[in-house]
Amino acid sequence: MTQAIFGRRGPAPQGAVCRPAAPAWTPEPETELSTEILFDNSERFLGSLPLITVGTILLLWVIFALETHFAFDVGKGGVLSTLSLTALGAASRDLVISQHQAWRLFLAPLLHNGVSHIFGNSLALALLGYFLEIRVGRGWFLAVFFVSALAGGLGSMIGNPPGIVTVGASGAITGLLGAVFMLSFHSAFDAQQNKAMRRMALRWAVPALGPLLWGAQGHTDYSAHLGGALGGASIGFFLLASWDGQSYRPAHSKAMSLVAALFLCGSTVGVAFAALDYRQRQHEAGQFIPLARIPENLVTDGAQALEFLRLYPTDPRSHFIAARAALKDKNGFAAEHELKRAIVLANEPETKPVQLAAKALLAAIYTDRHDWRQAEENAGEICDGSSKEPNADALRKLLVKAKVCN
Repeated sequence: MTQAIFGRRGPAPQGAVCRPAAPAWTPEPETELSTEILFDNSERFLGSLPLITVGTILLLWVIFALETHFAFDVGKGGVLSTLSLTALGAASRDLVISQHQAWRLFLAPLLHNGVSHIFGNSLALALLGYFLEIRVGRGWFLAVFFVSALAGGLGSMIGNPPGIVTVGASGAITGLLGAVFMLSFHSAFDAQQNKAMRRMALRWAVPALGPLLWGAQGHTDYSAHLGGALGGASIGFFLLASWDGQSYRPAHSKAMSLVAALFLCGSTVGVAFAALDYRQRQHEAGQFIPLARIPENLVTDGAQALEFLRLYPTDPRSHFIAARAALKDKNGFAAEHELKRAIVLANEPETKPVQLAAKALLAAIYTDRHDWRQAEENAGEICDGSSKEPNADALRKLLVKAKVCN
């Protein structure tokens, strides 16, 4: 009969089962392992917080508060005048290319023209920024945002008429859309996530880029949207090709933060240039009617029209308002004189819409007189659709209705 012996020293008796002694207990290196786990978990937790998105939104609001403080003229709804925006760093093809003020491309994306403008952009940035930042990390998010901001400015320079002044972070935001769309094909995310990302990108892209297909005009800079989307999609394509999808986040995130630093350095240089020119532009702005005083639809009585002519004789809007008042009093010849004066004075890119409106009204006057040659001469660029000013489409519809345009 076999018998197991416990607790006895010396050789085991014949027939007993010899079992190895249990090894002495040694503690596992829990300290090092748990530290790594805690560090990894805390990094992932902090990475799930859209800190850069929130910080960017706060920065844009601080800048807007400074805009409002230094603006020469703020109208209803917190809308800044074009002259104020130009002085503070707004961009246009004429300013950036013809006048060699490339610094505006780094400053204009951080500016906004009113409360509703910055509020809408902040909302879009909050949603898209959170979505992208937690997936690619802060460094890559900053790279997408600021590269897209610059690409949006370049798109605006290419797609808009020389005098159209542009501001806003819309190009940077549509860049986030472009990056999200490209990343929706990445293996780092499962099929359901990829589908959700594509659906989100396309849903937002339709209103942001769709109007370009039918040539929509207005106050929205769709050319900047397109440039920004292409810039963001380019970075998204690079991530699609270089990110292995095995690591938690794409590599070189810190290096990508330098892109944001360089952009903000360019913005700082822009502030310095804008400050050098500020006093001169402030003086020029004093010669124009304040936004708060401009009558609705530029229609008022003769007394106020005469006051505008006296106080702001070099503002083409003064003469346009006087012409409308003269037509109201059935004085067509006085209206003709004021409209011709408005056309001559509206020789700056930012006043081209006033010039176009004056030409349209003058063409209508000549049509009533059956002076077809002069009517066609003034309405030509409106009727044939060659004008790219924001108000061209609306004016053309009015002239078609008045039978000025065929």
